[in-house]
Amino acid sequence: MAQTRPRLEQIVFKSAKTGAHNIDTYLEAAEFGNRTLAQLMGDLFDANGNFAPEAIVPEFRISQSGGQIQLQYRTDSSAAFTDLIGFFNDRGAFSTSTAYSALDLVTTTSGSATTLYLVKTDQQTPFASQADFIASSSTQQLLESPAGVLADVQSARDDVLQDAGFIAVSTDLQATPSKIETVSNSLGTGQAVTVVGDDLALGASSNITKVATDIANVNLVGPNISAVTTVANDLNATPSNIANFVGGLDATIDDLTIQGVAKGAIDSASTTTFDMSTANNYVFDRANGATLTLSNSHLCANMQPFTIVIKEDGTNTSLTIQPTGQFKWQDGSVPTLSGVSGSRLVISGFVLDPDPNNSTSAEIIAGFISVSTP
Repeated sequence: MAQTRPRLEQIVFKSAKTGAHNIDTYLEAAEFGNRTLAQLMGDLFDANGNFAPEAIVPEFRISQSGGQIQLQYRTDSSAAFTDLIGFFNDRGAFSTSTAYSALDLVTTTSGSATTLYLVKTDQQTPFASQADFIASSSTQQLLESPAGVLADVQSARDDVLQDAGFIAVSTDLQATPSKIETVSNSLGTGQAVTVVGDDLALGASSNITKVATDIANVNLVGPNISAVTTVANDLNATPSNIANFVGGLDATIDDLTIQGVAKGAIDSASTTTFDMSTANNYVFDRANGATLTLSNSHLCANMQPFTIVIKEDGTNTSLTIQPTGQFKWQDGSVPTLSGVSGSRLVISGFVLDPDPNNSTSAEIIAGFISVSTP
């Protein structure tokens, strides 16, 4: 009996949602990329029919290296991660002067912790503060650096251990025998812990005992304080010993005033050479010679004054003054004698800028007057 069989193209699929379709055309439209529908379904489900999108949906992670934070991806669980470039915009540390855009990556800091955020929507104006940025619904936290958290936990742990150790030692010091004493006895004499044990027992070699002895020695200073009191009383006495000393100084100063010069020494007329470093008042008799020698002016104090009185013999008018330094005369005039017996030529001045290492360094600034006797 002949049978009529409809061709596949004649089968019509009627969809309640999209209407009637030719089954052949409908199935071919589902074959993307020249792959069968079964192959396409295999990308979404494993062999057991379980949904498994990880084979086609990229896997993302945050990578931190060399202070940089990168978003990476891979499409195969056995493949290496690759930096995602051109998708997110790394803007670095948060700033109140930046209006962030969608897909910006921003880092915030709190103590030693660093947190990475993703900006989800464009911002027309900058965030007023980091706290506002974190609390905003337009930002999403992606990663918090564990370094800061671990550091805080470690610090807290160390503090607890330190406090616990201190409490243990404090308690042990009060025990009899203490653990320190027990270790000391086991180690024997001369060990560091033995010394600690002696200190705890306050023995003769205890450093604590030695300190106590030293404090007793300090107490001996008390009686000696009376000597200081004597000085204090003397300061208030009338006249005190200090006042007597000051009176002696005044007398000495008065003696200097009588001489009228700093040194006050006078060389006699019996010599023709005068040492300016030992005296600064001189009397020269022309009858003893024609040359007056002044030595050691470079050994004088700066601005040291001097006075020379020259007695004329009445027969000679020439006079040579031989200094070790350089004479600077008033008006540039060198003094001469009058030749009148009994007259006096008075030269007065001071030594300027002497150098003890240079015998010709000093300048001798001088003026003169001629005095005639009646």
